[in-house]
Amino acid sequence: MGLTRRDFIKAGAATGAALLVARPSSVFGATGPQAFPTSRTSRLFPGSGTFVAHSDLHNHTLLSDGATTPQQAFDLMRSVQLDAAALTDHAVLGKIVGHACGSGDCTKFVGINEASWEEMAKVADANLADGSFVAMRGFEWTTGTIGHVNVWFSELWTDSMVNLAQSPKGIKELLAILPSPGPELSAQVAPVLDELPESATMSLFYEWLKSEPDRPVLGGGSDALAGFNHPNEYGNFEAFRVVPELVERMVSCEVLNMDRDFLFWGMDKGESSPINACLNAGWRVGMLGVSDEHFDKWGPNRARGGLWVRELTRAGVREAMEQRRMFATFEPGLRLDAAANGVQMGQPVPHTSGPVRFQLDLDRGPSWHGRTLRLQVLRPGETKPVIAHEQDVRLPTPSEPVIEVTVPVDIDDGTWALLRVTDPAQPADPWAPAAFKGAGRAIAYASPFFFVPGSSGVRTEVQGASAAQGAGTLAATGGD
Repeated sequence: MGLTRRDFIKAGAATGAALLVARPSSVFGATGPQAFPTSRTSRLFPGSGTFVAHSDLHNHTLLSDGATTPQQAFDLMRSVQLDAAALTDHAVLGKIVGHACGSGDCTKFVGINEASWEEMAKVADANLADGSFVAMRGFEWTTGTIGHVNVWFSELWTDSMVNLAQSPKGIKELLAILPSPGPELSAQVAPVLDELPESATMSLFYEWLKSEPDRPVLGGGSDALAGFNHPNEYGNFEAFRVVPELVERMVSCEVLNMDRDFLFWGMDKGESSPINACLNAGWRVGMLGVSDEHFDKWGPNRARGGLWVRELTRAGVREAMEQRRMFATFEPGLRLDAAANGVQMGQPVPHTSGPVRFQLDLDRGPSWHGRTLRLQVLRPGETKPVIAHEQDVRLPTPSEPVIEVTVPVDIDDGTWALLRVTDPAQPADPWAPAAFKGAGRAIAYASPFFFVPGSSGVRTEVQGASAAQGAGTLAATGGD
């Protein structure tokens, strides 16, 4: 499956040491990013008051198993033209043993503690510049067998040990990704641990998310938003068991992480597509792209996201996430927006049966105009998405109509649709099923459309579908 998280972590200590002694200019090059040659305004909804903020909401530092200080991480992310960035170091054992953990390998295993949680807040606040750069604090709730969940905007934090989400098998998996002698110990204890029952559960963590921060003893995260991370890598979140009270606040699922496409992650090992499973279970999540960086490789060949924000503030980022106005891509500076029957991606679409008009606004500047990519309309399947429609498309100039296809959709066949853009000229991921190999490598994903019973038929009131792009400048990133 390409480079694994274990490959990255093995080199972590050396990279971290080099960064700590390097001058800032040698770490991230010239000060200040260059402008993207792409408008930030949607051609589908130019009057909506939203614009693209390029984001990376999942990252690690020396406070857990990363290789940079929090300040270096923000410096690096800002230098690659990100507008919104979050530190989300691992939360594993810190609530119990964090006070006894100093740094180094101990921190890699234990994760954040109360002191590092406060440090993240101070560094994020120091780097926050409304209208220019949104710096955020969060944490990655981390288990060995259930999965990892990002939590943003919470006053408090929790960890998987307090929530009884670590099992003996989970300890084996955690040891395996640590520096030596972690992998050797994991191999030694595996025969015993593999025979023990799986005792981990997400129930107490979900209860924490539902609870008020002032709940006695354990507190709560009812002020938070959350999202599923790299699904199928360390578990599938109890088969994506739905908690109805949290459907509105579980806002994302990572479809692109590091340099990997998670639409089919694990299918080569007999697992179901995690994105298909998540949406079929009933979670109403947007598609998120993140670098999940543990070193200093922000920029090219790393996934990132796009948020359609009304203002470049933490409140603006939160509102866009709540509304699922997000997309995932491997391409810095790419702009993507999509509509189904005139409704923006990530939203409920009134529709029962009949044709649905899908429109795609995709641009990466003049060098991409005329480029041929492939558009797939994906619908629910049993173990993987069904390709409801697929065609090669030519990327338009700003004066040409946006990309548009009409596809029959029956709500009885499933309640969601997902637009995927690929490059057939690039090789597909080795874990992709045969039916998807010819489409090549993913370029970007729009957030899904969620069909609800209602009037059918194609609406045409999408604003300015063939209008010229608008403009709006952000001081920190350049570009109009």
